[in-house]
Amino acid sequence: MFEQFEEMLTQSGANVFRYYMYRDGEITSHERLASYPCSNCYSISKNFTATAVGLAYDMGLLGLDDLVVDLFKEELPKQYDENLKRVRVWNLLTQTMGLEKGCLFEPDRYSHGTDDFIQVALSQPLPNAPGTKFTYSNSTFYLLACIVEKLSGMPLDLFIRKYLFSKLGINEFTWERCPKGHVMGATGLYLSTADLLKLGILYCNNGFWEGERLLSEKWVNLATAKRPEYEGLPTALSFWFIDGGFQGSGAYRQCLIVYPERKIVFAAHSFETKIDVGRLIQDYIQEI
Repeated sequence: MFEQFEEMLTQSGANVFRYYMYRDGEITSHERLASYPCSNCYSISKNFTATAVGLAYDMGLLGLDDLVVDLFKEELPKQYDENLKRVRVWNLLTQTMGLEKGCLFEPDRYSHGTDDFIQVALSQPLPNAPGTKFTYSNSTFYLLACIVEKLSGMPLDLFIRKYLFSKLGINEFTWERCPKGHVMGATGLYLSTADLLKLGILYCNNGFWEGERLLSEKWVNLATAKRPEYEGLPTALSFWFIDGGFQGSGAYRQCLIVYPERKIVFAAHSFETKIDVGRLIQDYIQEI
């Protein structure tokens, strides 16, 4: 059934490893290039971290208005921006903590003179009032991963394995950790394309998986509601909005695309720097 999409990929020259599609309860897949079963999701890792925050929220472990300085009392740097006192969990989720420039990306991660990434994230200048400016940063989702760890008593990867992956049948995965042993949260989650698809199906079905509610309706609504437009793209909690749905995106064109009304989810792992694989997928889905 993917003849049309294969033709689009061939004509574009896009370097896509494999892709899966869920449509009206049926799953179909195609592997184009031999690769490791578990691939790096890059920034789609943020979608999984946000979902873990949703689980913690549903369990009553945290509130979206909880202050970051209260959650990191023991880790606060000696000097930090006064605006940090106003940053809440919600600001981390929406990437509106007040940063002018993002940090903890691969190019700068080890250039701060310390292996303590919590100190790095909390000591960044915050020239903007929390909630007033969107700045894409790995540091916000790294802090969220550390918050889940602090409140649940287990690292993010073990927390999500116990309360989500075990229910979804996700058994093989690994997640990059910082030098101090905390899960990176923003990136570095390796799992199969089939398992990546499952997160999209969960949101497509309003938090239900095989008849069991895993995420509350309140959280799903929060996670998929449009926020004000930043940089020309309307955002949700770690998702980007597209016409008729929403998308998780990662470096090298990793894609998780959800069309809730049409009951379609599409997941793809790629290694592509030029061609917009997500756009190709959207065009294909519009035509089927």
